[in-house]
Amino acid sequence: MYLHPFVAAFMLLWLGTVGVGAFVVITNQRESTVPALVLTAMFLFGVALVVGCFYPEAYKARRLLDQGIRDGV
Repeated sequence: MYLHPFVAAFMLLWLGTVGVGAFVVITNQRESTVPALVLTAMFLFGVALVVGCFYPEAYKARRLLDQGIRDGV
């Protein structure tokens, strides 16, 4: 199982843009820390969506499909 190509492209665009933005804000010490925290939180939220929501459900669905095939359902 894999992410839909549109979702993968969106996540790549989102995480790439937010990650570069966070890197730029963090390396620019003249800015306040609030934008850096917001961008870092957005990046971590995006990663958590993929890692914490998609992959456990894909694993569970795969297990159920395998069990259904073995049982002949």
